[in-house]
This record gives sequence, C-alpha cells and structure tokens, in this order.
Amino acid sequence: MPVPQPPLLLPHCGGQVRMESHIWSILRHGDWPEDLGAVRAVTPGTACLHLHPDPILFSYLLAVLEPIAGPDGTVTGVPGLRLAELDDDHAALAMAGGHGRLVLHTRAEAVAMWQADETDRAKERLGDGDRGTLLRHRATLHPAEVPHLLQATDASDVLQCVSLRRDLAGRPARHHPQALHHLTRRPDMPPASVPVRGGRDIDPALLTPVTDPRPSAACLGDALARQLIQLLGQGRIRPGDVIADPIAAVTRLGGRDIAARCTQQVIQHVAHRYGLLRHRPLRPADPAPPRQSRGRIWAVHEMAAHTMGLIADELTRASASS
Repeated sequence: MPVPQPPLLLPHCGGQVRMESHIWSILRHGDWPEDLGAVRAVTPGTACLHLHPDPILFSYLLAVLEPIAGPDGTVTGVPGLRLAELDDDHAALAMAGGHGRLVLHTRAEAVAMWQADETDRAKERLGDGDRGTLLRHRATLHPAEVPHLLQATDASDVLQCVSLRRDLAGRPARHHPQALHHLTRRPDMPPASVPVRGGRDIDPALLTPVTDPRPSAACLGDALARQLIQLLGQGRIRPGDVIADPIAAVTRLGGRDIAARCTQQVIQHVAHRYGLLRHRPLRPADPAPPRQSRGRIWAVHEMAAHTMGLIADELTRASASS
C-alpha cells in the first residue's frame, strides 16, 4: 500500500513564486533531474526556500542564477535577484524589494571554491572584452531587468513553481524555523514598501475626471495609470495601497455608464500594459472589497516605486502616438 505523501507546501508570496519559476525555467535546460541527487536536504517555506546542495551544485546554482545584464539589453539569470548574504556556511539570494528568498546551505570550503571560481570568471570576462554587468550587488534595478519584473505573475509561473517544489519534495527535510514566514533584504537593497498587514484604500476622490466626453477603456486606463504615478510621486499613495472598489474609481474618472461597461478592461489595462497593479490575495487588514472579489483585491504593485519613471515614459509615448 503506497505511503500517503504530505501536501505540497506552496509559496504565499508572489515574489517567491516568480523567483522559483525563474529557477525552474533555468535549471530544466540543464541536468536538473540528475542534480537532485546533489541536494542533500530541502526546507520549503511560504516565503523562502532552503536547499542543502553539495559544493559543486552550490557553485553551479550561484553561477546560473545570478543576473548579468548584457550590452544588448538582455539579462541572463534571474532578473531582480541579489546576493543578500554570504557567510562561511550559506549564501542567501533575495529578490529586489525583499519578496522572495533562496538560501543555499553549504560548507566553508564550498564558499571559498565559489569565490575562487568567480575571480577566475571575472578575469576571463575581462580578457574576452565581455561588457556584461554583474548585478548581484546592485542596490537598484538595472533597466534591462525592469520589463521582466513588470509582468504580472501568471498561471505559468505557478505551474513552474509547483514543478520545482514537486521535484524537490522527495529530498530529506531539514528544520529552518525562519523558512515559513521569512522576508529579508540587504540594507542597501530597495525596501519592500508594501505593508505586510494590508494596504490603504485609495480614495476615488483623489482621482480627477477625464475631459473626453466619450473615453475608451484604454483612454481611461492610461488616465488612471498617469494619475496613480502622480499620486505615488507626491507621496499621497504608496506601493501596496489598494483599489478596494474599482467601479467607484472608474466612475470617478469617466462616469457611471462607462464604469458599468468597462471597469474590468480599464483596471486590466493598467495592470497588463504598465504592470502598475496586481490582483493579489486579500490580507487581514485590507479594506473590504465588493463581495464578488472572491478573496482578491487590486493593489499598486510592490515595484511601482522603482519603475514609475519608466511607466511615465511609456505613458508619454502612448499619448504621443494616440
């Protein structure tokens, strides 16, 4: 009779899902199934993943996951991933903003071996005239990373995260109490500015009605994105604040008729074109959304403070082309 397996523990943090999705997409092109034998223990958490790889796999994971921006604007590795801690017995990688963390536990000789390999690789890159930029210590996002992080977490990210954790599920577990609810960052990394206990409701009265008498959903979406960027810049709202009643917000912008027809299209335009909003699970201290929200709420994206300049440029281009 087969032994029942415990339920698969999945991340509750969108940044962790995105990070593990990237890890899976990078590793599946190598010898990942064989590499599983080199992972001696695993501790999955809702906001963190702890692995105990052997020294060779430790160096390999750091080499393939660290982001490098090429001169052609491409990024290899995991965009937004930073080396948050390096000690004699572990290396901790965290997503910019603090949402998502991978801890690789090892021995002191493995860390020393990786550091020696990194020195050799840096000399090789210099000798080859490689102009790629290592981003693992960069305090802010590189422009080449931003488009990747503006994309909303979707079903494919979740499926790849599930695949990674399912493959790791057969490895021995090792106790790391902080794995369950651990979010951390380096002092010089961009802070996670979303309050863990919930966001403030964005009052529709902060929005200014558009002057177009018959605006399209895209026109209203651009207007909403533009005004959210202005409010962020003025400090009147912050990343993590929520639009608890999207219909009221769109009514304020364009009137009841268009809000009744196009609210969902307007909000999705802001989320999908500009990455300024995301549809995240409700938190205990969030304002109550409409009953039909099914346990989710629209919130200003955590990375908005770091991408608002780029979004403003995109809005200017969209306005010029219309």
